[in-house]
Amino acid sequence: MNEVIAAIRPLVDALEHLGLTYRVGGSVASSFHGVGRSTMDIDLNVNLELQHVPMLVQALQGVYYADGELITQALEHKQSFNLIHLESYIKIDIFPLLSGSFDQASFERVHIDEDTNYLTPEDTILRKLEWYRLSNGSERQWRDVLGIIQEQHRVLDYEYLRHWAMEIGVQDLLENIILESQKNIL
Repeated sequence: MNEVIAAIRPLVDALEHLGLTYRVGGSVASSFHGVGRSTMDIDLNVNLELQHVPMLVQALQGVYYADGELITQALEHKQSFNLIHLESYIKIDIFPLLSGSFDQASFERVHIDEDTNYLTPEDTILRKLEWYRLSNGSERQWRDVLGIIQEQHRVLDYEYLRHWAMEIGVQDLLENIILESQKNIL
């Protein structure tokens, strides 16, 4: 995890210097909230607009591979893009903040630890369940969610989870994984 922190720290510093808000998500967040596992990349949700691209690319110069033209194209199409940390070659996937209700609600919530902003355990669970459904049943996504629920089961906001699971169409998955986690907790 130290290599991940070293790869992400300069980016986080640049985002904060530019006044851009972010949340660490994906497998880094699920490892933080649940059971650790190795990861091939880092996912960040960033409130990034087109006008920020030149300043961001300049701030990252020499530390990351960051193609301003590709970043601009991705933002214009509301798609993700990636950066490469030049020292470690760790890939960082940047997901621009979208305007959907769940996107906005999850971004308003934050879990701060060691000066890093993570998605909350609940929002990480919901995002991972979305990816599970989109990937036609990725066992890795399921294990990540199971690990979070098992580690955080006493403090999770189940009302929030169930509300947004229904809104984003993963309520069946949420109920199934809660049942599975209860078998393993007992």
